[in-house]
Amino acid sequence: MVDTTQPDGCDPDLSGLPDPEALRAFWDVARVHARLGASVPSYFGPSTLEVVPPPAWGFGDEEAAARTAEVLEGLVTGATSRLGEHAEGELPAVGSLSILLDAHVRPVALLSTTAVQVTAVAQVPPAHMAAELAAVPPDPAALRAAWLATVVAGLGPVADDDLLVLETFHVVHRADGAERADGAERP
Repeated sequence: MVDTTQPDGCDPDLSGLPDPEALRAFWDVARVHARLGASVPSYFGPSTLEVVPPPAWGFGDEEAAARTAEVLEGLVTGATSRLGEHAEGELPAVGSLSILLDAHVRPVALLSTTAVQVTAVAQVPPAHMAAELAAVPPDPAALRAAWLATVVAGLGPVADDDLLVLETFHVVHRADGAERADGAERP
């Protein structure tokens, strides 16, 4: 099932739903890399988290392929969504997992949320803006302008006092098996 409350201009009406078999096959490999259940003896059986894949989402804008590639390369580590897109009490949580889909609605990465913040458009910290841009402009005014044009434009019209959900994440596992772009070993 595609999660319709996902970040950064994600389109809940993707061209199709992900293939359940492809999601299951990806999850069977990715959960090993996430080390789910590694500390629980097998006589307790698998936990729900081990069996049920996490929400899957994808960038639904016209730049979906490029933005997905930037996430896979470690250039983009953040996402933004409108607070109103989330059901009450349904914000992402630190440590939660999600499956990133490519423009063809195929699973490409398992992500883990590292931080979540709710703030007004005018108060978004420069560090979060930089986390969402593959190329970070050197001065604060240019950074804000690039973030507004690249990220916020995908959200539709916003006012400075509109509340946003800022999420940062890291790639736990890539479907292509490649190592993380930052050179860090996978967990």
